[in-house]
Amino acid sequence: MQEYSVKVTSPDGQVMAVTASESDTLEAVADRFKDYYEDDIILGIVNGRLRELNKKIKSDCELSFVTTADRDGRRTYRRSVVLLLQRAIYDVYGSMTQLHVMHSLGEGYYCQLEKAVVQHVLICGKRPPNYQAQCKNTVCGAAFQGKRAA
Repeated sequence: MQEYSVKVTSPDGQVMAVTASESDTLEAVADRFKDYYEDDIILGIVNGRLRELNKKIKSDCELSFVTTADRDGRRTYRRSVVLLLQRAIYDVYGSMTQLHVMHSLGEGYYCQLEKAVVQHVLICGKRPPNYQAQCKNTVCGAAFQGKRAA
């Protein structure tokens, strides 16, 4: 099994040399250094490039970590939470309801939740008077009640 020399830079600027096998991920190395950081490690910087923690170490390298306290870490975390929110909305309401991330607002995002009237028109051929409209079509009726069709 191949072993690589990894130079890890701690938050205080101290450089430590560790060895990592070819099967080790950045997360495995991060676990060794998590006590040096006050916040959660969520990214690695390998030879100056941002990398996700699930990436494997493929050669000798210089490594430092990004936490949720860092700007890139906060942005990555926020983007991940938005993707998780979009998936949760899809799981609960189906494809008839969408989350639109409109623009940033301070340290967060301004989002709108919208039921897809256009898809209702395509299925039924008519526009409902409002979002609470009762539709006799089972797909549309379930979507406008906030449920999934069986």
